[in-house]
Amino acid sequence: QHCRAIALNSSEADLESIYSTPEGFLKASQEITFKTLFDEDRYRVVAAFYTNTNPDDDKGYVFPYNCYGDMTDDSFYQYQDRIKSRRLYDTGYDITGEDYLLTLSVDSDYMENFRFVIVCAKVKGAFKRSEIAEPNTRIHYPQVWYDANNEDNPFFLAGKWYPEIYTNAEHTETVKLTIDDFVFN
Repeated sequence: QHCRAIALNSSEADLESIYSTPEGFLKASQEITFKTLFDEDRYRVVAAFYTNTNPDDDKGYVFPYNCYGDMTDDSFYQYQDRIKSRRLYDTGYDITGEDYLLTLSVDSDYMENFRFVIVCAKVKGAFKRSEIAEPNTRIHYPQVWYDANNEDNPFFLAGKWYPEIYTNAEHTETVKLTIDDFVFN
């Protein structure tokens, strides 16, 4: 459950226009190459969603879309569940505890103080494009979206989740992160 996150400028990547719709996802390459000084890894896009960056837009909460580190199993399952409820469409790929995840986010024009986020899983073996992009008919948006659309929030009882990550290589010590551990830009 190793996660890393990168915030991009919209001028660096036009992720939103490519991946914000099921049709766009199906037409896109669905593959992201991530280069570091030491490695070049391939990732497949497995989810896309919108989130707020201002806590006031969701009752004091910002979903930690840019989580990082090696999550505990329980924390990962909670993250997995939250991604499923927030994703715009189902790509046919369910992230697992064996995946190495990369989130990429860009500023969004969808709503003020929103970011568009894609979640990617590291490719193991041969890359296979998804032929599935089933729209999510019950997306968990931040409260400000429901207010702007004059709709009731079916997720109003959802708790504020923050990841619990291991702090040592032996996986014997953990820390539960808080909103103060994240920069939402």
